[in-house]
Amino acid sequence: MKKLKDLIRLAEDYARLKPIVDAIPAKSGFGKQEKYKAEHDSEIGQFYAVKRKLDNAGLPGKKLTPKQWQAELEMLMEQYAAKTAALKPVYGDLKKLRDIQFKIDSVLHDQQRQQQQRKQEVEH
Repeated sequence: MKKLKDLIRLAEDYARLKPIVDAIPAKSGFGKQEKYKAEHDSEIGQFYAVKRKLDNAGLPGKKLTPKQWQAELEMLMEQYAAKTAALKPVYGDLKKLRDIQFKIDSVLHDQQRQQQQRKQEVEH
């Protein structure tokens, strides 16, 4: 789910930044291209960083499919919610068992401490 959320966010950034990169003027003698690049330097850098991340995500040459990713994410979230609801009683039982284990450990620790104190009293 996390990977899909990241891909969706990257695709949104890609779509937002692509028009800025596409609008870079063709080389001309009046420095329009350099001026435009200077004005939009951070956006252009972000675009290429996003493009690199998408390419490294195992999607080179493939068409971006954010709608499909969103549908898959929603399906996974529904499955996760259903499984979490099914496990809720188990979590309650586990909490009770952990509380019991903590109390047992506390009693054992207290007993060991008392035994050590008695041993020290006998030695003195």
